[in-house]
Formats: sequence, structure tokens, C-alpha cells
Amino acid sequence: MSSRSGTPWSSHEDDDLIVNLESQCCLEEVALLHQRTLSAVRSRIVMLYELGKLCLIAPGTLDELINRRSQQTGSKRDDQSR
Repeated sequence: MSSRSGTPWSSHEDDDLIVNLESQCCLEEVALLHQRTLSAVRSRIVMLYELGKLCLIAPGTLDELINRRSQQTGSKRDDQSR
């Protein structure tokens, strides 16, 4: 378990996450940098996208993240809501 597991994400950490993604860091590296689990990083990326704070992401990557999140939570999201 990561040392920041369960700790809320700060706006500064969100900004750093976006910078890491723009720098094309792999998600495993981002998780290590933020001391978060890979699952937590994926969930945060999806949340930032849904809030409109993260706009530059490859559609295939976003679809994969949303599908994984949906499988984990049992929720569904249709293509028209994007």
C-alpha cells in the first residue's frame, strides 16, 4: 500500500499529475511520484477529465480508464455523455 493511500488529493497534486501526464510519464511512474496506487492515479485521471480539468488525453486511453473504473464500481456510462 502506498504511503498516501486514502489521503485526499490536493489541487497542487492535481496540477502536478496533469504536468506528469503532459510530460508523457507512464502511469506507474506517476503513481510512484505521487505515492499513490496505480488504481488511485487512474481514477483521478478519469475524475479530472470528467470535471473538464484534463482535456488532452488519447481517446483510447480514456475509454480504457472509464471501462476499468466502471468494472470496479459496477457503474455504466454511455458514449453520448462524453
